[in-house]
Amino acid sequence: MTRAYANELNIVLLPASALVAAGGWLVDWVSTKLFDKYHNEHEVAFPTDPGYYMVRCIVQPAPRGPHDEERRMASVRAKIVEIRAADYLLKNTLNAPDALIAELEARKALTRDPVEITKLNAQITAIEEQSGAIRYDEKGNVVEEKPAVDLVAYLTRLVSDKENEISKAPSWKKSDLERT
Repeated sequence: MTRAYANELNIVLLPASALVAAGGWLVDWVSTKLFDKYHNEHEVAFPTDPGYYMVRCIVQPAPRGPHDEERRMASVRAKIVEIRAADYLLKNTLNAPDALIAELEARKALTRDPVEITKLNAQITAIEEQSGAIRYDEKGNVVEEKPAVDLVAYLTRLVSDKENEISKAPSWKKSDLERT
């Protein structure tokens, strides 16, 4: 799928997307007005400063029974969340495929087994196909632009590889492979 076709498809589907979003908003608004006593979700606004934060949630079940005589204890949970700076995400997300390729190249240099080298080459090719056509430096600037990968051919190859793996697997393992 080319970018031009994807962009054209996005523009064509824009009215449908707006209609679905409006419908979702309407359903949420109606459910809030009709069943407000059961609708107790609250959004949590996270700070923009990097660091570790604790999110604590207390849920108090509504009383039950004919005269609200059955009451239960509140549930309390806490979770530590890390907020990271945008440049940290840029360095560690955009360059992750490059780091993985470098690690596989190093492993390939350390082995002399032709089967292992073939396997590592296949992994490197797959990562290059998945990561797209653009590589970035630590500041987010484009370093290298390779020709774009044919996404349809890539996905077709992945499906055929999975089908081959399933067909070669023993019968006791096929159901597990079909689920993944």
